[in-house]
Amino acid sequence: MREYTIMMIDDDDVDRYLLTRALKNASYTGHIFEADNGQVAIDCLSNYEHNAKRYPDKFPPVIIFLDINMPLMDGFEFLEALVKLRATTGVFESSILTLYTSSICG
Repeated sequence: MREYTIMMIDDDDVDRYLLTRALKNASYTGHIFEADNGQVAIDCLSNYEHNAKRYPDKFPPVIIFLDINMPLMDGFEFLEALVKLRATTGVFESSILTLYTSSICG
């Protein structure tokens, strides 16, 4: 049976760490893919055949935690790119949970 896998897309190391801890505290034992911006995540998902061979039974991720507020490629741009990727490949479906975090105070 395939264990559900997760991808975390967030530019903040602390936020990724805290989400990982929360998942582990909730007894999650599956694989977690991490990306520090939307472009890294799209590159990973675009390389489907390679990653499916490298991570059998773990790729593609079933759940994606997506930060909206990121540099380089933000969450909205990632979603646009993901829609295009799905339209051209049609190889996977994932549930997406959006997050909005910011380390800017004041």
